[in-house]
Amino acid sequence: MKLLILTQKVDREDDNLGAFYYWFEACARRAESVVIIANAVGFASFPPHVSVYSLGKEHGFSRLKRIWRFLVLFSRHYARADAVLFHQIPEFVVAAAPFLISLKKPSALWYAHKSVTWKLRLAEKLVSFVFTSSCEGFRIHSKKVVVVGQAIDTERFSPGKSPLAHPSALRLVTIGRISSVKNYEALIRACAELKKTWGRQWVLTIAGGPLLPKDSFYLDSLKMLVSRLGLDREIVFLGPLPYREIPDILRDHDLFVNLSRTGSMDKAVLEAMAVGLSVLTSNEAYRDILPPQYFLVHQGPEFLAGRIKNLADESRPNLTLRRTVVSRAATITFVVNSLSGGGAERLVVDEINECIRRGIPVRLITLRPEKAGASLLAECRIAESNRRNIVFRGMLDLSSWLRFVLTIREWRPRILVTHLWFANTIGRVAGAICRVPAIVSFEHNVYDAVKSPWQFFVDRMLQRFSDRIVAVSRGVCESLVRHGINRGKIVILLNGVDLSRIRERKGGMKREKFGVPQGAFLFFFIGRLTRQKGLDVLFAPLRDIPGVFLLVAGDGEERARLEALAEEYRLRERVRFLGERRDIPQLLSCADCVLLPSRWEGFGIAAVEAMAAGVPVIASDVGGFREIIISGTNGVLVPLGDVDAFKREMERMMRDAGFRRAISRNALLRARDFDILHHVDQFLTMLSLIEYRHAGIIS
Repeated sequence: MKLLILTQKVDREDDNLGAFYYWFEACARRAESVVIIANAVGFASFPPHVSVYSLGKEHGFSRLKRIWRFLVLFSRHYARADAVLFHQIPEFVVAAAPFLISLKKPSALWYAHKSVTWKLRLAEKLVSFVFTSSCEGFRIHSKKVVVVGQAIDTERFSPGKSPLAHPSALRLVTIGRISSVKNYEALIRACAELKKTWGRQWVLTIAGGPLLPKDSFYLDSLKMLVSRLGLDREIVFLGPLPYREIPDILRDHDLFVNLSRTGSMDKAVLEAMAVGLSVLTSNEAYRDILPPQYFLVHQGPEFLAGRIKNLADESRPNLTLRRTVVSRAATITFVVNSLSGGGAERLVVDEINECIRRGIPVRLITLRPEKAGASLLAECRIAESNRRNIVFRGMLDLSSWLRFVLTIREWRPRILVTHLWFANTIGRVAGAICRVPAIVSFEHNVYDAVKSPWQFFVDRMLQRFSDRIVAVSRGVCESLVRHGINRGKIVILLNGVDLSRIRERKGGMKREKFGVPQGAFLFFFIGRLTRQKGLDVLFAPLRDIPGVFLLVAGDGEERARLEALAEEYRLRERVRFLGERRDIPQLLSCADCVLLPSRWEGFGIAAVEAMAAGVPVIASDVGGFREIIISGTNGVLVPLGDVDAFKREMERMMRDAGFRRAISRNALLRARDFDILHHVDQFLTMLSLIEYRHAGIIS
């Protein structure tokens, strides 16, 4: 997406608007290109695909000159943009009205303030939809309004011991613009009450600066009030601070107080909670979020002083309040049987890691124990606090059902993403019970010969709870439709692979380690040892082609039978069963060709991994392989179960080095189409469309 953003100021060091700098960084991670037009620009350092333009307020440009620059810049970049976001300034929307009316594109206004002006009313008519932090943040009744809450970086704002810590006194803090709407005088009078009635030492830090001339007069009145009440030693005015310093300031305190009367959700409260501070606020937006002891029903000095005393001895950090923020932030919860297995589990790990890299909060629930040596858990970058293993001993394990439902209610995800039949079943039922706003279920295989009639019946009954059912290939989609799944529910989203994991492998694997001579041709098989994967098809060709070797990476219920079959074909010395391996990229580095003789296949992640490593692939002409491989160009497809065809193509790959090199070059190019970056782009777009439908923005 090419995104155009209009905002007040771009400056990482700004005390008031510095937070939004990190918004723009997050947008840049999700967009192909970003153009930001701002009234003023200070410190800004973005990636090359982000362009920032100033209207010149910081240079003292006149209002007329800034309007002219706005029209020139907006007309130039609006034509190239896919969507436009107006951040907090309805005047920009009004100024852009001719463009918005004549050339309709998706447009949004972010607005979170109590004031309602004629410009805001007109802006609401012009944009496609309005984002706000709470119901009180946009006070015009409109179907275009989407309440999304505040965006808090819970990694940046996390508990930790500040180097400035002074544990001898109770440390109070309030942070925000110096303005009468913050009601600082009530807090100062409560501090005077503390000094009169409480023997404990305490200090109050007021961090923030004035924005308007009237705010400067208000600041002077506050300082005079502090002096009059004899609180100069206890109350410190820090003045404006760069936003990047706020986390450390919060960590250096114990209790955050916010007496804002705006009713819109003040993000400073959430930031304090994320750091682990106890909070006191009278902001109505928090009435239904906070436990009663943290919410102020009125602001009298005696009442406020009493509440401060009550919270003084709470343990730090306050992890209950942090969990409240984190649970609201983590919008996506993944559910999967376990991270032990094959392609489906690999996709889940790659999706989670890419979401985390983009700063998208995610959580994970697994339903089975992890298998030693076969689990991808170590590769998953999700924090331990954001994952849970709820072990189900069976579908009727009521205690595990209860734990799962309670976890969903605690985490309150906006989107539940489930993978594989067991997790799809548990997740859809529990999601419906807990009224999760959106549920997406992944189907990874052509299950015609795998699922029982009972499992297909369950799928048909539960499909109503899924907003979308993702088929990882067209073959999977066709299989689902054959078994009664509504085609309108299905989205085809081809699997993705973390190509950097394949290409940035550290060191190669020496084939001699497996008893393979240096000059011998080495074939490689990746997959579970089940009937589906068809390893037995390869033994006859291998017997008839002397001097070649095969490494088998994988395990499964048919391993003993396959080892016995290899012995029967007298291949014991040339076929090496390696078991489950987590070093596939390194193993690929010593392979000459990968063989994938599956009898059916949902997608075929192993094929993409081999192609990304530049290793030619010979695969069965089934399912997902047809959507990855163009036979004779970037790989070879052979008819299902045709042993002679496999033998011919294996011999051709061995003797024709030019053909092998051409296949390898084209395979590298084709693998780029399945980069996890593209997959997650499409995945997140799908999730956004689901949320927009729920919000009534689109039909």
